[in-house]
Amino acid sequence: MIINYIKKYKGFFYSLLFSIAIWFIAFLLIPAKPVESIKPVTIFFILGCYLSLVTGFLCFNFKTKPIEFKQKPRTTFYLNILLIILVLSYLLRWFDLFWIRELSFFNETIENRAIKDANSSSSGWLFVIASIIKSIYFFPFIFVKKLKLKSAGYTVILAYALLLFPWVEAILLGARKPFFEVFLIVIITYLLFKTQKIKLKPFLIICFSFFLLMSVSVVLLIKREHEVAKHKVAFFDSILKSRYNDLLKPTDEAENYFYSKDNNELIKYYALIGLHSGQYISHGVFEFNHIIDKQDLQKTNGTYTFFPIINFFNKFNISEPIVLNNPSPRSYVYLTAFGSFYIDFRWLTLLAMFIFGVFQKYAFQKSKHSIIYIPILIYLLLINVFLPITNYIRGIGIYPFVAFSFVLSLYKLIELNQKNKVS
Repeated sequence: MIINYIKKYKGFFYSLLFSIAIWFIAFLLIPAKPVESIKPVTIFFILGCYLSLVTGFLCFNFKTKPIEFKQKPRTTFYLNILLIILVLSYLLRWFDLFWIRELSFFNETIENRAIKDANSSSSGWLFVIASIIKSIYFFPFIFVKKLKLKSAGYTVILAYALLLFPWVEAILLGARKPFFEVFLIVIITYLLFKTQKIKLKPFLIICFSFFLLMSVSVVLLIKREHEVAKHKVAFFDSILKSRYNDLLKPTDEAENYFYSKDNNELIKYYALIGLHSGQYISHGVFEFNHIIDKQDLQKTNGTYTFFPIINFFNKFNISEPIVLNNPSPRSYVYLTAFGSFYIDFRWLTLLAMFIFGVFQKYAFQKSKHSIIYIPILIYLLLINVFLPITNYIRGIGIYPFVAFSFVLSLYKLIELNQKNKVS
């Protein structure tokens, strides 16, 4: 009975198991050692969060009715509307970045980041809304896969093309996260919709795609760090003395390998990105471990994780301005999801995780009968994967939930209007 239940909701349980497995694999494989020992309270808190999340998922069931998106032509109509909205959102976003803020592919990424941050307050409400809506760029792709649309029409082509749209901004700013996000969304979608065993060809494609992503990551990292390091220190030195190394330090053997002139440069670059990625995956736990017993750590009551919402209210004077700050002693955001929520809620995080588990159960059961919930379900699974790495919903990670609420409301309004016409 338990096995059947796990199979029924395998996406939820597998995503949690994968999150734990990928953290341990990364930590065990990289040639790096923690500077501070893991405290028992850190382990207890993280285990408590996982247990609360699972308990919330297990404790509730929701009644659902198979009434939405039953007919493929009707679904395609909604999909086309969503595609138009998303394309317009990206066009507005690019107009904001290239025309108003004057970012350019000819600038160095560090310069583009500085320009973007300096002019962040110049964007009007329309550009802010566009920035939020564009965050669900992956929704059409998931709808196409679920509906098994295989024609070469503009709907399918545009749905796939939208997966590449976030890469424009990623290249401008030297960010690697969007590349891996798209990769993981595609993989999760494939696994969720495929019940048979993965065959050799798809597996090889996945491996090759991952290799390409690693290559892109190498190029972006080299470009970005060279821009920073050219006026300061050597490239490898800048990476090996970055913030990740403060609490998860590479071994002496690893440092000697990278500093040695006898080793192949290209292999060293790939090895470095492997080390860098492994540190990115695993060091958040040690960042959280570093702050968990700080007596003077400020409690932020949700403003640390959900600061974009506060920024929105502050920007347009909707309410009395709320002062935002980062109370983390090291000022970094890589504290795992648990560490981020700990700053906000302390031990009430366990309750927050319980509620999050309940919400995931609701999304799972709604997605069985309503296709519109499937993309947000896949996004929830993505969040699960990143739980011990970083808080995926902190900052702009909250945008897909806001945009999903907009899409769901729009759908309900259209449906209500159709019913009124019929009656």
